[in-house]
Amino acid sequence: MIVNAHDENVKLIDLIQTIENGEEVFIVDKDGKTFQIVQVKPSSKYSDPRPEYGSAEGLIEMSDDFDAPLEDFKEYMLVDQPTKKTRRKAGSAKGQIRIADDFDAPIDDLDEYT
Repeated sequence: MIVNAHDENVKLIDLIQTIENGEEVFIVDKDGKTFQIVQVKPSSKYSDPRPEYGSAEGLIEMSDDFDAPLEDFKEYMLVDQPTKKTRRKAGSAKGQIRIADDFDAPIDDLDEYT
């Protein structure tokens, strides 16, 4: 089958089905260049596009001091870094937050949108 590259009536799915039926498909450009569409049969090694778990084992090495602070960034680091996160106590912000009396009242600004 020979197809004009600028033919708007040709669908890719039709070309794929033609190839699956054993026919050859050629596309001809307006400059006369010819391209062939072929079915690529996956090799057994690359048939599954998803990576296999553990396939990069041994390819990446990290030094023992990977997470140690870098000397170049010491000036940007906090001096008093807490060593352990402290949990907040329930009610520790009591009395510090004030909610307006009309908090749950309808908003008049949005009346024009309803």
